[in-house]
Amino acid sequence: MTTGTLRDISALNGRDQEVGILDEVAGDFPEVLALPGRTIKGTTYKVTFRKNNPKGSFRAANAGVKPGAAGYYEKLVQCSIYENPIIVDKRVAQADEDGEADYLTNRSIEHVAGAMEGLAEQLYYGADDEANKGFVGLKDLGTDEMRINAAGTTAAKKTTVYLVRVGVDAVHWVYGQGAGLSVPDFVEQVIADPADPTKVIPALVSPMGLWIGLASGSTRSIVKIGNITDDAGKGFTDALVQAALELMPAGFRNNKAKLRILANGRSVGQLQTSRTAVNQVAYKAGAIADRPVESMGIQIIETDSIKIGATEAETFA
Repeated sequence: MTTGTLRDISALNGRDQEVGILDEVAGDFPEVLALPGRTIKGTTYKVTFRKNNPKGSFRAANAGVKPGAAGYYEKLVQCSIYENPIIVDKRVAQADEDGEADYLTNRSIEHVAGAMEGLAEQLYYGADDEANKGFVGLKDLGTDEMRINAAGTTAAKKTTVYLVRVGVDAVHWVYGQGAGLSVPDFVEQVIADPADPTKVIPALVSPMGLWIGLASGSTRSIVKIGNITDDAGKGFTDALVQAALELMPAGFRNNKAKLRILANGRSVGQLQTSRTAVNQVAYKAGAIADRPVESMGIQIIETDSIKIGATEAETFA
């Protein structure tokens, strides 16, 4: 088993081409490359959840104590195939003024960026069903007990922020077949013309893709802060992060190095505005607080992948 970020795994496997491409797209969908992962030999993995700790008890002298045992439950999960094959017209690649190799590199960067976009969307909104064919995302991987209601009411303006604990014992990617992202060398093929299958095109093809899944080692590693809107007093604040922290066990919330906040730009902007109101006396008139990169000592990963709209509406009992 190899552990680390997707870039780490590519580097350890000697995939220098993939490392370079991942460096190019790292800023576009940061959550995909920031979350740690591990490789498995096959494509199926078992997730074990611990329900409790064996506490033990006090006892009297010469009296026994009943041995305790942790409770666990397991779930068997299948990695999903994510494909984004790169197919280019061979003659077009050869005619590029910067050369064929440069042309193929640029097309590879575009396709890897597209794959990162697809994986980021799956991370939040993935569903485990026949039509989806992907893995379950954070939206459904967490539990109802691990939710905070920001209480915004304008449905079309609702969004979500996630507090997650990351690591191979918490939220992490699982890469099947012992590898991460694969961008194989281009090979020449003759393909059918998409506009007319009776015609053919000489092409250069790289079957880029990977086996991937998402795992969470504890049901209490994900806190969802829902119903965040731009209604007055219903935006994202440090107080909401504090409330989310309180839902996690002390051992989780006290190790902030393993915690991450996943938020879109509007939510980060609301946090910035809330701090401006508090800190105005420390700034000259009209100045605003710095763009937040943390809250309560927890790193914020700002993303464009978390949506704003009625589909983000949460119902709380």
